[in-house]
Amino acid sequence: MKKATGYLTVGVLFGFLFWNIWQNRGEVSKITWNIKSFDSLFLILSLSLVYLSNIFSWHLTTRALGVRVSFKDNFRVWMFSNLSRLLPGGIWQYPSRVYLLSGQGITKKIGVTAVILESALNLGVGAGVVFLSLAFWKLPGGFEQFRVLLLFFLVFAFLAMFLMNAKFTAIVVNGIKKITKKEGKILTEIKLPARWIVPLLLSFFFKFVFIGTALFFLIRLSVPFDISLLPIVIGAFALSWLLGYVVVFAPGGLGITEVSLASLLVSYMPFSGAAVIVVVFRILLLAAEAVFLGISLKISLFFQYPKKSGR
Repeated sequence: MKKATGYLTVGVLFGFLFWNIWQNRGEVSKITWNIKSFDSLFLILSLSLVYLSNIFSWHLTTRALGVRVSFKDNFRVWMFSNLSRLLPGGIWQYPSRVYLLSGQGITKKIGVTAVILESALNLGVGAGVVFLSLAFWKLPGGFEQFRVLLLFFLVFAFLAMFLMNAKFTAIVVNGIKKITKKEGKILTEIKLPARWIVPLLLSFFFKFVFIGTALFFLIRLSVPFDISLLPIVIGAFALSWLLGYVVVFAPGGLGITEVSLASLLVSYMPFSGAAVIVVVFRILLLAAEAVFLGISLKISLFFQYPKKSGR
């Protein structure tokens, strides 16, 4: 039932987007893609950095926990486990990541710790990016922007406490346990050396910057977009990504992310044009993921079957 609900949700949401595109096909047909511009090069560069930054931030997370797994192995672990996010529920990528790490000799407890830490950083830093981007939106009065910046720093203060204070971590995790009514022993402590805090926050921050930048340059290929709008586009994507991340019945946030992102972009373009942008962007992200997955397979085959020496 849950599986059917997930696929039905994705179908309805994408159906809505395509229906809107079809209803406004006359307006959509006027979109001209300026693919010969330098924006295309910046788009390709940003897309290549999207998955590299995801893998690097995951690698940094495991290193911060004292895990000695090479970047090559973490590359494969992240890419292969990431495929399972498209299954209904969007949670299979995490058990599979723990399983793949166990193949590297890492205990399940450490694997679960790494997954929880990564999720906390994704949500916390993502929320921080959204709050920070709001300072660039047209808001009434200077106090509104001050409040946004204050919220931004509160988010990062919360994360710092979560990463450095074991007692605070226990309170948060046990609170989640009570809310979700999950029984059994769960992780109650995540404590990292202080030297890892800034690198972790920066690596997760740039994850959102790179993917938001890729979206920005895709928009510029069809619509004149001033560079001053870049922080707004990054924040809009971060917010839509967070919505897709927390809605578990939509596999991988499919549909939720696209519809919410198109809705956030209507201040700068018609909804039908925004719908085209988000659909094309999803296709480009899947294509980039396929390329990196191919690289992962090449790496796996190369190291599994090394070339014989010519003796």
